[in-house]
Amino acid sequence: MAAFTAERVVVFGAGALGSAIGAKLSRRLPVTLVGRPRHVRAIRERGLRVSGFDDFVADVDAAESLPEVTPGTLALVTVKLFDLDAAADALAAALPAEGCLVLPVMNGLHPERRLRERLGPGRPVVRGVAMFGATLEGPGHVSYWGGGVKLGPSEHSGRLADSFASAGIECEVAGDFDELVWRKFAVNCIWNPLTAVLGVRNSRLVTPELDLLRRRVAEECAAVARAEGVTLAGDFAETTDRALEQSNNRSSMLQDITRRARTENEYLSGELVRLAEAHGIAAPASALLRDLVAAIEEMPVAARPASLDTAAARP
Repeated sequence: MAAFTAERVVVFGAGALGSAIGAKLSRRLPVTLVGRPRHVRAIRERGLRVSGFDDFVADVDAAESLPEVTPGTLALVTVKLFDLDAAADALAAALPAEGCLVLPVMNGLHPERRLRERLGPGRPVVRGVAMFGATLEGPGHVSYWGGGVKLGPSEHSGRLADSFASAGIECEVAGDFDELVWRKFAVNCIWNPLTAVLGVRNSRLVTPELDLLRRRVAEECAAVARAEGVTLAGDFAETTDRALEQSNNRSSMLQDITRRARTENEYLSGELVRLAEAHGIAAPASALLRDLVAAIEEMPVAARPASLDTAAARP
């Protein structure tokens, strides 16, 4: 199959991340965002407002379900991990037998594997990893805070990276993609549950009181990665702390907790613990964070700590 050239884009799972990427791609290609009803209605009425490091209103289409998909479509998949199986089934039913490219830009370790299993060889799948923050500020409004997307190697990745770059999205094909995936996964296992439990932005995690816990989780992640055949180069805990200090973003999991929505933590801390157990590695810090987030998700709204319900307003 020749290298894929995108003629249009469908974003399946247009929350914060998918809306931000779709908005920028709409500067070069026709884009349809598939999302939740309130978000879709607002976009149809007013367009998609983008703020943060960008400030514009994106001219995009919006729908509550997958529209007809024709050859030449880039299907950008940005659903939550717990919706991956349903997304794979919907794409299998909607995509033509060939002529499209599927690009999952998601958390987790290997969502592309499930998509490849379900979609077959005629519908190639290239994994992407987002290296930026985005916030769904409200229906029809997303904020974008810089950074870009890194792609896994494939015959299509170079041309896809060029298409993203032409739309103003930093994009490159990563050299050691397996390590990149594990680094992003490990960072998510540290930042996301801690910010969700404490109700604070990323940078506020770098405090002496949390030093030991952050390092313990980082060490558990590095140990499991090694057991899986991936080495996180350098002092992973230290580099993670430096990145945290520079990030004033609200993590996606904190945004979920603030909206009283389901989180992905069973596929982050939970997955890390499952892999650790399979390799005979102790991961008590990650297990603690898994259980704390699960407990918060199960709390009645009235019983949740006040800081979690006011996190969106914090500076």
